[in-house]
Amino acid sequence: MCRFKGKSLSPHTLTLKLILNLLLSCDHTNFSAGYSGVLLFLKGMRFAEGETKISPETVRNLQLKWEFYAGRDITATPAIVDGTLYFPSWNGYVYAVNALDGSLIWNLDLKELGLNASGFVSNVNTMVATATPTIADDLVIIGICGPALVIAVERSSGKLVWSTKLDSHALVVIMMSGTYHKGYFYVGTSSLEEELSIEQCCTFRGSFVKLDARSEPTHPDECIEPDIHSESILALDLDTGKIKWYLQIGGYDVWFCACRNLSTLGCLPGPSLDADFGEAPMMLNVFVNGTKLNIVVAVQKSGFAWALDRDNGTLIWSTVSKLDLNFTKHPSFNLDNSYMYF
Repeated sequence: MCRFKGKSLSPHTLTLKLILNLLLSCDHTNFSAGYSGVLLFLKGMRFAEGETKISPETVRNLQLKWEFYAGRDITATPAIVDGTLYFPSWNGYVYAVNALDGSLIWNLDLKELGLNASGFVSNVNTMVATATPTIADDLVIIGICGPALVIAVERSSGKLVWSTKLDSHALVVIMMSGTYHKGYFYVGTSSLEEELSIEQCCTFRGSFVKLDARSEPTHPDECIEPDIHSESILALDLDTGKIKWYLQIGGYDVWFCACRNLSTLGCLPGPSLDADFGEAPMMLNVFVNGTKLNIVVAVQKSGFAWALDRDNGTLIWSTVSKLDLNFTKHPSFNLDNSYMYF
């Protein structure tokens, strides 16, 4: 995430532009196709499952219907439920906006939580959320970028219901969009230790957390075996968090900006690629030679893609697009899962 250091946020106010005005004979008020978070259910899909009106055939007829001006950049995909958009901005606010006309329903100033920002992004001196909020029935659950705080607010008003800090490390962040399932919220932590010098790095321990969506956690943090699951794909039991299987892919456990220049004293031999998985995996059902396979696909920031049997972790295939430092993003698939794009 070296790209976040010195992030150039444009000085002018940016706009959330929702293109909804289809020039078709359709019901413009139907927002039943909810998009409650980046991850659709537990499959890792990133689309509005019930949306049928926007297609390659209709997209040419779209026109701008309204604009909403936030204080700074908007980089997260909005969560859309029951005609309301929920999204954060880099100005430190979370917004609820009417999807029909762009009018403000409520906003939440994260500074009012009473915590100080981590200060790891240049030109941003306030607490920010960068991931898509998660809708959990009547709650909106939001991960704060730094410090690593998870908060739940009322969907109707933005009023704080509960908050909990997941890690006290100085550079810990929550940048992934969490998943809500059967009353629980699942989210992971990461850090920006790659911004430190070789001498200062590395003390952070990553974690994946299950929270009761209705209240703060009551169980202490548990640490599994150290130092054996770096650069790995793991399958966890949803109820207990126990590891069911894992496959360690390989690559340097720690990647930091200082070693982009391989001549820096103390850096390991190159190429210096970020082997982390920066996005959630996708679960797919595919047919190979007439046999149905349940697979999970994940892509490393370095450009390597991996497909595993999700029942036991056996490697099905792997490929690489091109060697990259740390910018490969979430994979996409066509409707019949025959092609992958990343």
